Amino acid sequence: MAKNPYAKYGLQTPEQIKAQDAAARKAYETNLRNQAAQQTAANNQAFDKQQNANYINYMMAQKAMPEQMARMGLTGGATESSIVRMNTNYANTRGNTEAQRNTANTGITTQLNNTLANYKLQQDQLLNDKLAQNQSNLYQRKIDAKERTYQRKQHKDETAYARMSDRVGRYGTVKDINKRIKEINKALKKKKTSKAKKASLRREKSLLKAQRSYVKGNKK
Repeated sequence: MAKNPYAKYGLQTPEQIKAQDAAARKAYETNLRNQAAQQTAANNQAFDKQQNANYINYMMAQKAMPEQMARMGLTGGATESSIVRMNTNYANTRGNTEAQRNTANTGITTQLNNTLANYKLQQDQLLNDKLAQNQSNLYQRKIDAKERTYQRKQHKDETAYARMSDRVGRYGTVKDINKRIKEINKALKKKKTSKAKKASLRREKSLLKAQRSYVKGNKK
């Protein structure tokens, strides 16, 4: 199984960031659509009420018409023309009310689509920025980790070298130094001696030679 470098450095994976983004988008869109649906329902209720009022007014006018026509002395063709005009006015009123309903509801849908489109553009940019920043964070944390490893190794090497130098400095005579160099040469020839151990022995041998020169120089 491939290791997850993001988890190693305490970061989210691109997949996790995308999943969170998708969940946020879904929640936002659902909420927005619910609001639009509520607005549309309220509109329909208001326009249904208006259409009901239009019908009631039409029926009342239709009921009152015979008496009104009689008072004006209108009969026959005049009455029929008035009925046609009344029916036409009612049809126009209903049509206008429905047109207003459609305009209002279309406006809600248009606003919804525009808001969602703008939100998508913003979220796309935000997602790209998050992914880029996450990638940058991963790169930087890798660099920082390498630097810490290097610093620890440097400290470890320097500490080991200082201890070795201190130990070598305790050889007070050329005879003692030569004896130790022979021991080192013997150990270097052994196959069982590890590479790391051999490297340490070679450093010690180099220090011993320097120490030997120093001791010889002070004797002159």
